[in-house]
Amino acid sequence: MTNISNWRELETRLTMAKEIVVTMHMNPDGDALGSSAAMALLLSNLGKRVRVISMSPVPDNYLFLNKLYKIEQYEAGSHNFFLAHCDLGIFLDVGDLSRAGKVGEALQKSSAPLISIDHHPGNGHKRLTMEMIDTSACSTATMIFDLIQAIFPEKLNRQIAEALYVGILTDTGSFRFSNTTARTFDVVRHLLGYGISPPEIYQAVYEQSSIARMRLLGMVLSNLRFELDKRIVWVVITQDMVKKVGGDPDDTDGFNDLLRTIQGVDVSLIFKERHDGDTRVNFRAKGKIRINETAKKLGGGGHPQASGAILKLPIDKAIEKTLPLLIADVKAQL
Repeated sequence: MTNISNWRELETRLTMAKEIVVTMHMNPDGDALGSSAAMALLLSNLGKRVRVISMSPVPDNYLFLNKLYKIEQYEAGSHNFFLAHCDLGIFLDVGDLSRAGKVGEALQKSSAPLISIDHHPGNGHKRLTMEMIDTSACSTATMIFDLIQAIFPEKLNRQIAEALYVGILTDTGSFRFSNTTARTFDVVRHLLGYGISPPEIYQAVYEQSSIARMRLLGMVLSNLRFELDKRIVWVVITQDMVKKVGGDPDDTDGFNDLLRTIQGVDVSLIFKERHDGDTRVNFRAKGKIRINETAKKLGGGGHPQASGAILKLPIDKAIEKTLPLLIADVKAQL
């Protein structure tokens, strides 16, 4: 857990600032979005002018968070002035500042102090004024909860509790992943006291699949490929596949977690073609296998059992580069 003195230093920064930008990594997940909404709600309650700016659009299954606090997609004409003249920039769940895209680039060019709060390992970026890292936390949302409890406990309300719960729910895989601890449930118990509804939140996040998403999932499951005596399963998702079903890039969310449930599989892997021709590689693991080191070798990173990387390679070349590395790394852990 982050030391109280660190939160006190952050309190000073927050008190001094009047106009604040909150941002997150590209292709944001529930933790990035929930943490950002919660932080913005907190700062707004403190009388600050806050804009949450994401490089990527909010996935459909998280649009309900906009009812709590508006999450804006970056547009140069609409946002560059505010980014250049804000008093404080806060990066949540980002890991590496480059993962915030042009929003991160604009903030780094500004004169504003920059703060990173994350449960991924930090990289000590020289532009950061403060880097608050807690790799023992199950989510960045848990760290925002710690901040509120340490400095602003009277500001916690139902809206903030709902946003925090979304972050914790999704980053623990609905409390199934190994990052789920006794403290996770302590935090959730506290949030439930504000009247949030876990069934409604679960339905909003996980039970909104489109017909196109189901058809795409069918295509993926009919083309499973295996390596290392079926300990590794991998699939390819191309732009053409998504277009064929009339789908959306976000329709693939959750596919990897499903592949990981196959009996005998230790690692699941998705090669996803991006609109620019590059390839996004997502890893999931279970048991004793760790895959974040493989992701790092490819220029990415993440958690021991949930990592990813973007390779500036066409999908066939990305497969050729990735599979030998992954197979060797998994073999070394058996």
